[in-house]
Amino acid sequence: MNKYAPFASEIDWRVAQWAVVDGVGHNSLDHLLAIPGVVKKLGISFHNTRAMHQTMDSIPAQAKWKTQYLSFPDAPDDKHLIQYCDPLEAIKTLLGNPAHTDHTVYKPYKIFSDHSKTNHIYNEMWTGKWWHSVQEKGAMLAPVIITTDKTQLTQFSGSKSAYPVYLTLGNISKAIHRKPSEQACVLIGYLSVDKILASHLTQKEKSSRIQRLFHDSMRIILEPLKEAGMMGMEVTGGDGKVRKVHPVLACYVVDYPEQCLVTCTKLPERHTQTWTLGIIKEAKASSPSLHQFHSKCQASDLSGTVQHPFWEGYPYTNIHLAIVPDVLHQLTLPPCYGIHRFQNGWSALSQISGKERKDMACILLAYTLDTFHKHKDILIRLDIREHLNIPKIHSMVHYVESICYFGCTDNYNTEAFECLHIDLAKDAWRATNKRDERPQMVAWLTRQEKIAQFHQYLKRQEREGQEHDLQHSPQTISLTKYPSRQGQTLQDIMLTHRCPVFLNKCQSKRAGATLLSRRTVELSNVPFNKLDVFHAFKFACEELGNDAIDMKQEKDWV
Repeated sequence: MNKYAPFASEIDWRVAQWAVVDGVGHNSLDHLLAIPGVVKKLGISFHNTRAMHQTMDSIPAQAKWKTQYLSFPDAPDDKHLIQYCDPLEAIKTLLGNPAHTDHTVYKPYKIFSDHSKTNHIYNEMWTGKWWHSVQEKGAMLAPVIITTDKTQLTQFSGSKSAYPVYLTLGNISKAIHRKPSEQACVLIGYLSVDKILASHLTQKEKSSRIQRLFHDSMRIILEPLKEAGMMGMEVTGGDGKVRKVHPVLACYVVDYPEQCLVTCTKLPERHTQTWTLGIIKEAKASSPSLHQFHSKCQASDLSGTVQHPFWEGYPYTNIHLAIVPDVLHQLTLPPCYGIHRFQNGWSALSQISGKERKDMACILLAYTLDTFHKHKDILIRLDIREHLNIPKIHSMVHYVESICYFGCTDNYNTEAFECLHIDLAKDAWRATNKRDERPQMVAWLTRQEKIAQFHQYLKRQEREGQEHDLQHSPQTISLTKYPSRQGQTLQDIMLTHRCPVFLNKCQSKRAGATLLSRRTVELSNVPFNKLDVFHAFKFACEELGNDAIDMKQEKDWV
């Protein structure tokens, strides 16, 4: 049986993986394979890049990409392309990944610092209040985290850009979905980046159409979440169990301008979704023209450009609460893992590395905020500013609330998603011929995904084979040739390794008892007073046999 099917052999698979992962150009690969004797010497079945792609394309895709064009009634020829795949299929793929089984959670937890339960600890999303308030008994929740971020594709000249839509789940540990290599955050669409070409429109009207185009596009992409969030859907997890899961839009991770765009407001305040929709509905019913609708919405601090936001009708979703703080762009303090002590100060530093800059920010942040709040009124008294409602400053008010609801901020930090631009937007664009690039980008991404998927499949097969070999191998324990500590007294062992019950356990094992009193141990005659201590050993597990009830093989992995 060929485990590398649909590839004819292992060498076919290895060459295809190398060509796709390393980004070998089509012409370069064709020139290589055209050299007389290369195909025969390598023993591969395809003779050119097209034949290799046909083999790869026969691998089932995790989610099929769709294409749709949008246009405005007064400009039907001005079409705007969006490409997307079903978000439900993406959710099934994420929850069904066997590699993430041990890092996937389906119910919320409450974590406290001690038994008094007075100090609540928030870290992962499943420790937050939002999950507890939404998930009902017997139902399983899939908190959906969405991010959209327009990115520049050209580096020095040109205006090529992409507008990707990413999706991940709060069920997956943040340590996993923040790593691009884990592929726990997936691309589900490209929004239109085409310009509004209507020359008769003012700049304000063009901006209004861009916002409407954004909401219409997001409604098309995320529409399946409505019914699935209410009715649920069956998902096969990475552990093989089938669960009924309700995907609910929990967090929308964007920078400040897009926060206003998504919520249809001038400032992303903590309103309720019902309040915002009520203002829009009332303004629409009482306004015979778009200009009047815009004016009435503006009076309530709404943008007044969108009459039907994409998030309208989503179950258990409050879009204003879902807009979480943007740590990357709003905080002065960059992410860091420790505080560095500058014993000699930093005035004499001639060159400052990126890590040192972060360490300096750690030290300055607390002092800077305290000083700002102490003296901020001077800015108004000197007529420098009329108010201090600065977005970056105001956003800090909501940090504690967001952490209590959704866990700590690295669950929904824009920095993690911006790293994906390289793999899922910039590299995809560079692989095209720069003409009509969007379909080429999708084809390139699909093949990359299939190669990664097939690679994981082979690794899983190999791992299962190794586990089978371990089950049928005798149990062995091997030690190093020489001990780490030779001839160590029992008293030293108990003190050095902080194991005061070591002697008790040794005597209990020898006597076959479960536990001996301290006095009994002291009076007992242990047949040794020194032991060699090994700090490491290797072992192979063996099967425990069959369960007497259901006759299923039971395994013990230590």
